[in-house]
Amino acid sequence: MRARCLWNHYLPRNRTRQKAKSVFQKAACTACYVIQGEGIDFGPELSAIGDTLSRADMVSAILQPSQTISLGFKGFTIELDDGTQYTGYKSGKSETTLSLRMMGRLQKDLNVSKIKYRDQIKDSLMPAGIDLAISSDELVDLVGWLMDQK
Repeated sequence: MRARCLWNHYLPRNRTRQKAKSVFQKAACTACYVIQGEGIDFGPELSAIGDTLSRADMVSAILQPSQTISLGFKGFTIELDDGTQYTGYKSGKSETTLSLRMMGRLQKDLNVSKIKYRDQIKDSLMPAGIDLAISSDELVDLVGWLMDQK
């Protein structure tokens, strides 16, 4: 596993805040996460993530996003009677409506009586393989920058 092979590289080191922030953008993290008021509000808020996760847990969350899914962010696939499918996480529910939060700032209120089936997705809605889109040094910068978010 890459996390074990690179563990020593995740120790604190000099990095520039702007470089690490650009890695966050390059890895497309801003498409789902808000940090210090920037990004799209889909996944968990990350502005204080450095107080929430240890460095090892941060590395694991990036390299293996399905290993631990934050409370309230379990994904679902829902199919309506007409065959339309939606994927996202439940953001609300009443007797007649299920609200589904989807990528791209989309919210869909679905009529419960029209739902044919709903399946909980076992994997995280955060895609695996982000470490393949950035270099090892960039991953180190990203982890360090996220650890600084307190």
